[in-house]
Amino acid sequence: MNALSQRPVHPLLFAALPVLSLMLANFDEVAWDVALGALALAEALGAATWMLVRAALVRERHRAALLATLLVLSLLSVSRARLLEEALLSYGGATTFRLAVTLWGLAVLLLALVLRRTRRDLRLATGAANFAGLAVVGLLCVRLAGAQGAARQGGWAGAPPGSRAEGAAPPAGEAAPSVYLLIPDAHGRHDLLSSNYGVDSTAFLAGLRARGFRIVEGSRSNYDRTSYSIPSLLGLDYLPAGYVPSIHSAPVVPAAARFLKDRGYVFVGVQTLPEVDLRLVDVLVRRPAWSGDFHDELFGAFLSLRQTWEERQRERIRFAFEALAQVAGTRPRQFVVAHVKAPHEPYVFLHDGSEAPAEPPSRRSESVRGYAEQVQYVDRLILEAIDVILAKERIPPVIVLVGDHGPWEYYAGDSNQGLNGSFLLDHFSNLVAVRLPKGGPDCLWDGMTLVNVLRSVLRCQFQAPLEPLPDRSFITSITSDEAPALDVTDQTGTPEDWARYARLHELDQASGAGR
Repeated sequence: MNALSQRPVHPLLFAALPVLSLMLANFDEVAWDVALGALALAEALGAATWMLVRAALVRERHRAALLATLLVLSLLSVSRARLLEEALLSYGGATTFRLAVTLWGLAVLLLALVLRRTRRDLRLATGAANFAGLAVVGLLCVRLAGAQGAARQGGWAGAPPGSRAEGAAPPAGEAAPSVYLLIPDAHGRHDLLSSNYGVDSTAFLAGLRARGFRIVEGSRSNYDRTSYSIPSLLGLDYLPAGYVPSIHSAPVVPAAARFLKDRGYVFVGVQTLPEVDLRLVDVLVRRPAWSGDFHDELFGAFLSLRQTWEERQRERIRFAFEALAQVAGTRPRQFVVAHVKAPHEPYVFLHDGSEAPAEPPSRRSESVRGYAEQVQYVDRLILEAIDVILAKERIPPVIVLVGDHGPWEYYAGDSNQGLNGSFLLDHFSNLVAVRLPKGGPDCLWDGMTLVNVLRSVLRCQFQAPLEPLPDRSFITSITSDEAPALDVTDQTGTPEDWARYARLHELDQASGAGR
């Protein structure tokens, strides 16, 4: 401890802490060059803060280092306050959030004054801070190394038994269509949008049909959450018993991508797809490093000086569609996957693309209106993106357009209520539309669920031996991670389900309850 007490290095150690913890929490979503760039910036911020404190406030090095560590942690933590804001706004509103931030600021100021005025020998405190910094940073580095090691060992591939893909591979040089999978998050089925959200999708559906799409009537998702739905869709199968979404699970190329890669396709991912380990794609289309989500989390408070959080969210949504236009037609045989985080909340667009009010909705009826506005603008962006793809592709492409689940606005927000707090039809009624150059009427059918969508595309377009699976729906939001998903296929859209919708609607009207 004596050696640790002599040279204060803890400002640099603690400057790395927020970056390393965020890297670990998003291990499979962050490119290493982006993470290392953020780490270098955080270290520069730590060193600059330390030098500034010593030059302007406190000359004594131990006191200056402790004060710099306090300031660095405060600066790098303030951007994460959005997480606290979301939690507190749901309980006490903006006043509670402002009070919490004020108390935090006063606590930091008080500690800073104590450090500046104390005349005690702070070498023991320096040793303790150095030891704590080394211990925490070392632990994070070990966990990152462990996650990297697990990533090389493989894991659940999501491949159906016996489907190691014997389908017909196009002969070398033969033209083969590119495949585009566009997943607008929480895009609901047109009949539900009409009856419960007041959205007339007639023009949108007509636009899809005019571009060669078939709309699946009565379509449903297999799961009610993105973290289950997309792995099942790309894995061509239901998830195994006991499956729990994990950012540290071993990355494996999804079965659909593996099938196409075996046939010479390039797997292209847009960096809005957190359900697929981005290290697995052949080509990654991502936002510029300094406007990416990783830097938003760390330095968002400083970015907000030039751009609000709502503006950055609008930028994320538009980027996903711009990325599709960017990669369209750039190479033969590409499998492009883009998950757009809209029309899912937060609602930042009105139907014409203008800015939605920044104040979050306080009632379910307001959320429903926000969803209805945003989905109409997203539909416009979808058609524009499809037009670009069709214009750039020489060979008529396969385009699969699916919502990963339904709108999810009619939910009591309390898993303890079980099914009584859920309108299941709202959870599972998702958009499914497919443009398939080959294939007869048996390739798509009414009531089709997501697990069968890519199976049918690969069977009809590429002669893959993938027979349809039973169309079932499982709810995961009311069960614990340890409990199995609950099969609610036969309870979705029943009179009892509509009665649950009526109760949720009445609750909103009577009490102004939020979602």
